[in-house]
Amino acid sequence: MRELRRLVPQDGTSLENAFVAVQSLAPRPDNIILITDGLPTQGTSPPAVRKTIDGEGRLKLFERALDRLPAACR
Repeated sequence: MRELRRLVPQDGTSLENAFVAVQSLAPRPDNIILITDGLPTQGTSPPAVRKTIDGEGRLKLFERALDRLPAACR
């Protein structure tokens, strides 16, 4: 907990990368508990130019990440 309190969020977050990592686990989990402070702010890679994103864009990133989630976890 002490280390978590020292962690300062930076840049963006990618839920899609988290779900891609789940696909590489063996055996694959049948449950994922997701704790987040909001919708993702980037896809599989950071944006090249634009550093901000609106709510609609964040929702699209969330939906794209769900497509990467293994079927057993949906």
